Amino acid sequence: MGSLLVCALTGKLAGSPPQACLPETVRTLTQTWEARTVWQGDQYRLSYWKYDAYPICSFETQDFFLYLEGRLYGLSTSQVRSKLLHLAHAAASPDAPNALAGCLEDLDGDFLIFIFNKTTNTIFVINDLFARLPAYYYQDRHTLVIARNIDQVLENSPKTCLDSMSLAQYLVFGFPLGPRTLFQDIYTLPPASLLTIDLPQSRATLAPVLRHNLEDKKYAVQTLAVNAGHLVELFRSACARRLGAAGPNVVSLSGGLDSRAVAACLSQAHQGAAAASFLDYQGDNHGDFQVARQVAAHLHLPWYSFQLAPPREQEVDALLHLKQGANSLEMSFILDFLARLQRTFGADLTYFTGDGGGDTLGESRPYRHLGSFPDLLHYLVQRYQIFPLEVAASLTGVPAQDLLAAAADLVAAYPETAPARKYQHFFCMEVAVKQYNEGEDRNRQYFWSVSPFYALPFFTYALACPDHQKLGLRLYRTFLDILSPGLSRLPYANWGAPLGSLKFACLYAAKSLSRIRPDLTRRLKRLLAPPTNHTHQFFPSQALKKQVLASPCLTAYLDEAALKNLMQNIDTLSVGQKWTLFTLTSLMGEVSPRSRTPEFSLMKSHGARP
Repeated sequence: MGSLLVCALTGKLAGSPPQACLPETVRTLTQTWEARTVWQGDQYRLSYWKYDAYPICSFETQDFFLYLEGRLYGLSTSQVRSKLLHLAHAAASPDAPNALAGCLEDLDGDFLIFIFNKTTNTIFVINDLFARLPAYYYQDRHTLVIARNIDQVLENSPKTCLDSMSLAQYLVFGFPLGPRTLFQDIYTLPPASLLTIDLPQSRATLAPVLRHNLEDKKYAVQTLAVNAGHLVELFRSACARRLGAAGPNVVSLSGGLDSRAVAACLSQAHQGAAAASFLDYQGDNHGDFQVARQVAAHLHLPWYSFQLAPPREQEVDALLHLKQGANSLEMSFILDFLARLQRTFGADLTYFTGDGGGDTLGESRPYRHLGSFPDLLHYLVQRYQIFPLEVAASLTGVPAQDLLAAAADLVAAYPETAPARKYQHFFCMEVAVKQYNEGEDRNRQYFWSVSPFYALPFFTYALACPDHQKLGLRLYRTFLDILSPGLSRLPYANWGAPLGSLKFACLYAAKSLSRIRPDLTRRLKRLLAPPTNHTHQFFPSQALKKQVLASPCLTAYLDEAALKNLMQNIDTLSVGQKWTLFTLTSLMGEVSPRSRTPEFSLMKSHGARP
């Protein structure tokens, strides 16, 4: 779903444009799909496929073709056209990155923009400041492909094999680092980028327009109350700009703080907003579910609740096709919720999430002093580790020191200088781009998904507030109290207590201590946690074993002895480790034609719905 640009850097595009063909797993997601070629020449073709309500628009002037996928918030149609023309002239200027910087800072939106300069036969591709619409590209000497769906890149480029370093990073962190994807020579478009395709010169160049620097804490001189008051004003404005004019506005409401902040703004907007929550098939989020009910009642929001069943094979397969490993298959259960929301409200709804709330208003600092760059790397691995470095190395054949060196190169390139601020950059930007954005992009297969926490004025103000005001979630509590009196006194489901209560203070202090040594805490949890005996727990351990036995393609990417050893000790793995490995082995089976046999199944022997 979304845009696809194919360019011949040398020669002409071969053949006629292929007929748009949706994967069978995607056809069932929405009711009506449209496929169209927007521009076409001897060397380029821009096309899309989308459902009716998905936002794409284009127009033409004497000098430019202009194309927008996504939304620029708070602007009329004429203002959108004016902004796009301004971007076009800035992109075509001799000092394009600098000229574009101010333009992008002035835009509040989630977007991917394509501009064709008719005079110079040059194409410009520009995305938003947070890369909220993930885009992927492949380039060799002859061809450049950029698309919103990685499947489309794979179909239009010769590379289909997975990348060993990316697999190793995925096993350790849960995602490939920096611009990497799980596929060789296919990369993500970084936030606030300008891709310039000079067709006469057979050249494509990628340049950063803006980079987020989280070093400056310029609002440290302001009191907590003043900072919270300004943040409420900025947040209300961000929510108001994102309200959908055509369809309903629905907030995904949990028992946490982020979604209740969004819900408070929607309840005050008087735009027929609603809240929606789900109870998962295991009932593990029962506490969240009950607090969400209380929040909706407190805010007088209509509340829609959904009881989810275990995911079926088709939903796991659909998520694998939709996101190609960028979403863990553990999240396949959410597709039932999204589909039911779409049936209830329609595909023209605007779906609000609280993504980014914890990053901006919560504590994004490290929980212990990092005196040096090696301290930072060691802490990063401890904090985010799924599999230990040594296990990832033995499985993929990528030496542990190479894994660390790749992470070091990435973090060293961040614009901040202090190790604590580099950690904050990783926390707020790297994780957001690779996990939050990919999660919201999954939602957009059904309807438009937004988060007001990524409005630039709010984001930059919140990250410039001092750390000490965020300790104990003090800033967040004051923010909620101004936003909607009494909201912070409702329980915070993650802790089972309201902010400011004695119970919360004690639990928060204990949690902060545990985060000083996340590796030790992880080992203690495994040692002390009671064994789970959920007969209905959805994890296909047996399916993973069968995949390993039935699919010879896995050994093309994973060491056979290391994999066999892991399978022999599968009961010692955490749920997160199992899902991480299962996502990768399923993807390996998908990209290798040899593995598509009756024996290679995503969902055998785990008790999912037929």
